[in-house]
Amino acid sequence: MLKITLQSPGRFVFNDVPEPTIKEGEALIEVKSMGICAGDISQYRGKKLDIWPLPTVQCHEFGGIVKQVKDNTGEINVGDKVAVSPHINCGDCFYCNCGLELTCDNDKIYGINMDGGLAERVTAPVEKLVKLSQDFDVRYSSIVEPATVANNIVKGLRNSNIMIIGVGSIGVMAVPIAKRFDNKVIAVDIDDNHLKIAKELGADLVLNFNDGDKDKKLEGSFGRERVDFVGMTHVNQQLLDWSMDVLRRCGTIAFIDIVEKPFFKINFRKLWSKIITIKGLDSLYFKDFKETAGLIEKGIIRPEDVVSKIFPLREIKMAYDYKIKNNALKVILTN
Repeated sequence: MLKITLQSPGRFVFNDVPEPTIKEGEALIEVKSMGICAGDISQYRGKKLDIWPLPTVQCHEFGGIVKQVKDNTGEINVGDKVAVSPHINCGDCFYCNCGLELTCDNDKIYGINMDGGLAERVTAPVEKLVKLSQDFDVRYSSIVEPATVANNIVKGLRNSNIMIIGVGSIGVMAVPIAKRFDNKVIAVDIDDNHLKIAKELGADLVLNFNDGDKDKKLEGSFGRERVDFVGMTHVNQQLLDWSMDVLRRCGTIAFIDIVEKPFFKINFRKLWSKIITIKGLDSLYFKDFKETAGLIEKGIIRPEDVVSKIFPLREIKMAYDYKIKNNALKVILTN
C-alpha cells in the first residue's frame, strides 16, 4: 500500500507499507479525496516547522469509502462514503468532560501529530466519520473539513456586517454560509481572482487590501466604523490594525490562522475604548462537521466553486507546485 511522507521541505518519499488493520470501533477507509491545506504548503516550503516538524505524513482533510468496519452500532457500513473528522479526542480529560473536545489534553490530529490521509488506506474511529449520501461525489469528500472551518467563522451571526479577510478556500466558502442569515459580507484579499469568486458567491463588497481607496469604498458602502465582525483567515500586523480601525464598538475579531510570527502589537487603548473582543476560533467540533456536510449536500456550499484542480495522488509534487504557482484555492489529490 502506498503511503507518502514529506521527508523534508519540497521532498516527498513514496513508501510501500502493509495495509493497516482495524480495531473494534474503527473502520478502514479507502482514501479517495485529500485536500491540500495552507498548513501543508507551509511545511512543504519549510515554514512553521517549529510547530509542524518534519518528517510527517500530511493531510488532515480527507475522505473516501469504507472497506472494512468493526462496530456494532450499524451507523457506518462497508461501501459508505464518508468524510473523516481529523481531531481524535480522548473523551476522559477535563476539557472533554466539559464538552470542549478540541482542547483535549491528549488530542491527536491526522496529519499533525499522527499520520494523515496521504495514503491509499487509513484507519479511523467510526465515531469520527460523517456518512455522506450515495450520490455525493466522493472526490469532494475532503472539502467537508475546510467547509466546517468556514462555517464556524460565521456561525451564529445574524443581520450583521461581516468582513472576511483572506478569501482562499475557507474564506470564500464562508461567504454563502453567512448570506443565509441576512448578513452583509465584505471580502478582503490581495488576489483579484479570489475576490471575483467571492463576489460571484454573494459578497456585497470586495476590497483589494492593496487598493489605496479601500477605506473610502468601505465607508461609502457601509459607513464609518460599521463592521460588526471580522473573520481573519490570514493575520499580520497591518491587517490586525486595520481590523480594529474599521470595527464598530463592541465588535469582534476572530482568527483561524496559525501565524508564522506569533507576536503582534495591540493598541490597548483602542481595544478598551471600543470594547473589542479578539479571539481564536474553535473550528472543528464533530457536531459542526456533520452539520457542514449537510450544507454541502443541500448545495449551499458547492465544492466545484472552490476546487481549482484535482491531481492523482502519485502526482503530489506537481499538485503542491501548482497550488503555489497559481495561488489556487483548493487543490485535491485522489486515488
